[in-house]
Amino acid sequence: MKRAALLLSISIALPLHGQPRTSIDTSLSTSPLASAATAKSFEARAFLTRGGVGVLGWFAGAAAGLGIGLAIPHHDCHCDDPGLEEAFLGILIGSTIGTALAVALLSLRRDCKYGTRFGRALLGSIAGTAIGGLIAVSSDQESLVLVVVPVSAASGAALAIGRC
Repeated sequence: MKRAALLLSISIALPLHGQPRTSIDTSLSTSPLASAATAKSFEARAFLTRGGVGVLGWFAGAAAGLGIGLAIPHHDCHCDDPGLEEAFLGILIGSTIGTALAVALLSLRRDCKYGTRFGRALLGSIAGTAIGGLIAVSSDQESLVLVVVPVSAASGAALAIGRC
């Protein structure tokens, strides 16, 4: 599990590595280094913007999924918590789709179509949710789930979109 946590932290930090100084002004210079530095800075901002919107989309999707999961007729399990399984699946599916929808909304002046962005974001959100779930389950702190899973799902979706 430590490897999964390390992999997640590297994948989050990778787009942020080597950020240029903010004092570089490309309007004054047409050098390839200045334009490359600006492109890296834009990619880092795009990742952070999409990731932040993705976390908000995770919570909105989780709320919608919970509502739908509770509205679905549940099977009679003769247990203490009937409907808990449907509510959990609603949160899981809703949060994953909500993250992908939110991240894909931002085109950031790119030529990719929404369907392409959504497909990539959905795959990344699924992978990020799985990694975040594994990290949260392996830890002993239950409150960690509400931080790790949304951040990893949003990070996975933002990374999957990439430069699209």
